[in-house]
Formats: sequence, structure tokens, C-alpha cells
Amino acid sequence: MKPSTHKQIRRLVEQAARLLTTPVWLAYQAQAKVLGRDFACIAVSQRAASWTGPLGIYLRRALYKQILAAMGEDVAIGMGTILTKPTIRFGNGVYLGSYCIIGDTYIGDNTLISDQVSIISGNHSMDPDRLIKDQPEVYRTILIGEDCWVGNRAVVMAHLGNHCVVGAGSVVTKPVDDYMIVAGNPARPIGDRRHKRTTTGERERAKMQAHHRRPEIYHEVQVP
Repeated sequence: MKPSTHKQIRRLVEQAARLLTTPVWLAYQAQAKVLGRDFACIAVSQRAASWTGPLGIYLRRALYKQILAAMGEDVAIGMGTILTKPTIRFGNGVYLGSYCIIGDTYIGDNTLISDQVSIISGNHSMDPDRLIKDQPEVYRTILIGEDCWVGNRAVVMAHLGNHCVVGAGSVVTKPVDDYMIVAGNPARPIGDRRHKRTTTGERERAKMQAHHRRPEIYHEVQVP
């Protein structure tokens, strides 16, 4: 298929998706006037989360382009994912897996968010003299840079720089610098993407090469 034909088909699909999501967008507008934009966003997001398959991705993309503060090109949002704030902003090429909970956040270009990730932008005051449920909530925008990868079931409560990696199941409570690889609860640095990591296959090849060298130069091959 020619690239021009592919673009035309894609444009038609996107237009059809926008048309199909018009009733949901109108429902959002009506609910926003009564309940406020935050509650309306959650309500329509719960509905959109049930849309399955590739069509569901196109429908969510079309809907959120009309609701969110910014929605880049080629954003893919998996089934079951809930967006809780209309102030969310996505760059180009962002991927969100299934069953994520996304608070007020900015996610940069080409960042991958795996399944069941929570990005938490709100917190409660904790005055001991009042019930927590009666205390005000405090919100801030969580900033996630470009070219990041957040592993399954991670919880992100602080900013991530560009090119970061967050291990599966990690809880990020403090800002993460560019290129850092973090893991654990709370998440701590365990590596830097700028430092080449030797793979298991590379180590095995180095061992084989060392085995076939003369004994007097064996010490020159350093295998970590």
C-alpha cells in the first residue's frame, strides 16, 4: 500500500472515530456544566475505558482530543485506563497500557507507560485535629519527560526527567533526573541509560573468545 493511500485511510478512520464519539463528547459537556469538568472527565473516561480492540484506541484518541488540554499525534491508550483530569497533556507518540489511573500530568513525546500504572497528582492534608476526609486535597501537575519507560504497576508521585526508566512495581516519591534508571519502594537509582550495560549474550561471547586465546593473553579479556 502506498504511503499516501495509507494516510488517506487513516484520516478517514480518524474522522469516523470523531463522529462516533460525538455523543460522548456532548455528554461530557452537559455533565461538566452540572458536576464540573473533573467529574465529567472521570465519567466519560470510565465509559471510554470499556471500548475494546484497535477501534477502541482510535475512539479514545478522537474523544480525548476534544477533552484534554493537549493530545499529540499517534497517542495510544489501552482499555481500562482512566484519565481523571481534563488538564492532562500528552505529547506525540505516547503509549499508555491497560488499566492505568492517570492524574493531572504532562507526558512527553514517545514515552511508554505500561499496564496498571498509577500517576498520582493529588494528596490530602493530614491535620491530626480533623478527619482526613474533611481536609482539602492538594493537587500539582506531575511532569514526565520524553522517551521514558514506566514499568508495570509502578506508582509515580514525582517528576521524571527525560529518558528515564522506572522498574516494575516501583514507587517514585522523589524527582528523577534525566537518564536515570530507578527501582524499588521507594524508588532509588540503580543505573544510568548513558552507561552501556553488558548483556548476558555479550558476556558469554567474551568468555568463548577468552577461552580460545593463548593463556599468556587471557588476562587481557575482562569479563564482568
